[in-house]
Amino acid sequence: MYRIGVPGLDIRYTYDNSLGISSYPTYHTAYETLYLMEEFIDPTFTHHLATGRVMAELARNISDSLIIPFNCNDYATKLNESVASLKSNYEEDMKNKGITFDTIDSAVVNFTSAANALHNTINTVDRHDILAVRAVNDQLMSVERAFIDPLGLPDRQFLRHIVFAPSSTNSYSSATFPGIVDAMFKIDEDPNEDERWKTVEIGRASCRERV
Repeated sequence: MYRIGVPGLDIRYTYDNSLGISSYPTYHTAYETLYLMEEFIDPTFTHHLATGRVMAELARNISDSLIIPFNCNDYATKLNESVASLKSNYEEDMKNKGITFDTIDSAVVNFTSAANALHNTINTVDRHDILAVRAVNDQLMSVERAFIDPLGLPDRQFLRHIVFAPSSTNSYSSATFPGIVDAMFKIDEDPNEDERWKTVEIGRASCRERV
């Protein structure tokens, strides 16, 4: 997804979050072996089998669907949440430099409106019209690709998705609007702070254009 704009899916069994632990025991230790799995975690591989079956059924369901089951309204919701998070962390500092979120806000509003319009079209499309069905499916497949910047993220050109990317500062986390987040990270401690602020501006412009 981060490189060419093709969505992916992660399905897993995991530990009980209510236990208050950061990860399952033995994670990233020398004891994380096939023996541990066979003897303690999943001796009959029942959970592995269930996960594989769910993946297979999802693949079958998606491939058999006349209209791709992708809800752009969910994407619009995530974009709004991501912008809100970005503002809570950086809006004040950016405002002090004369950088506002007006253009990003406007772009997200436009995306939300376009998502609603697309799904209104999907709800009324003639399922017997092959070309009409193909048209909406092409639009759905293009949504993720619309967020790909051919130039890539600043200092991380291999990653080209302007909304989602792995965090550059935490290998266990991800970042939304990574071009801006990367540039804002400890920006006041950088001797080349002015150049970093230019990168923030570039990131904002990229978000405006792609969203």
